[in-house]
Amino acid sequence: MTQPFTTETDWISQSIEDRLKLTPTFALIGGVRVDELRVTNNAWATTGAVEPGFPVSKAWLPVSYRAAATWEPIEKMVFYGLYGTSYDPASGPIQTVGFAAAQGFPLTLTSSLIKEVGVKQSLWNDRAEWTFAAYNLNRRNVVEQLSAGPPPTFGIAGDIESKGIELNGAIRPVDGLKLWGNIAFIHARFGSDILSDSTGGPALLVNGNVPINVPPIIANAGASYRFEPLAWPTVWPVEIGTSVRHVDKRYITPFNDVWMDEYTVFDAYMFIDFERPWWAPGVNRTRLSFWARNLTNKIYADFVDPGYQQQIYLGAPRSFEAALSFKF
Repeated sequence: MTQPFTTETDWISQSIEDRLKLTPTFALIGGVRVDELRVTNNAWATTGAVEPGFPVSKAWLPVSYRAAATWEPIEKMVFYGLYGTSYDPASGPIQTVGFAAAQGFPLTLTSSLIKEVGVKQSLWNDRAEWTFAAYNLNRRNVVEQLSAGPPPTFGIAGDIESKGIELNGAIRPVDGLKLWGNIAFIHARFGSDILSDSTGGPALLVNGNVPINVPPIIANAGASYRFEPLAWPTVWPVEIGTSVRHVDKRYITPFNDVWMDEYTVFDAYMFIDFERPWWAPGVNRTRLSFWARNLTNKIYADFVDPGYQQQIYLGAPRSFEAALSFKF
């Protein structure tokens, strides 16, 4: 008989935010958020009796904030900067595998500090746009699941720091044709010397290593063409497109001794739009969508569960989907 367990999370948030436009081109944004959090874990023996040490309950009252500024030196070109904090329960991974493992383990908050700068621009009569962003994200007191057990084991990473840059762009060189792409470079590292083992075992030396499932490069690109009835012999507007996604290698363990290879997959899609269909007069637009995913039927490793590092989840094989959506 499986041992039952439950989690009850109460989360109440209160926030205030304001934007102050100091000049026609320069503005300041600020906000404060107060969270009331309580997590209660309970577990029962197969006899129905509550396990010793349960229920386990923990409450927090974190206060986070963010401050930002925007500057538009020329029309439709905006520079921005952001500085902000946030909090979330570090006990999250523990809740997913059973709370007997949480007895005596510190259920503390994970804190995050984000710093980001970037620029966005729309040009050529809004036929082209691009964005660039650079960020630094530091998360402290991050709980890492080390094994599934039984019993499962966890560790606290003093901090994990992620730095990266992202570039996005899209252009419509001629009517109906759209080209787009984006790429992200990620530099994520454990910033602490050890992960404290929840079972009292030896410390794990991972300082400077890459966290699991984090690729250094992610890139996407695509193209689509929309056939309009006035320009093409089609009864309804039809859009056909394709895309490609590349994900670099990712490590399976915090020791960085085993990894999943990089992969590239291709997709295709088609949209058919029906304006105010006669059979549904209350609907403004109906869209019939078709997708063909992983066209080459590539076999690749998608991600690994931290608790089952000896197993990997494969990406979905070639598949086909259809959907019908309505806009009222």
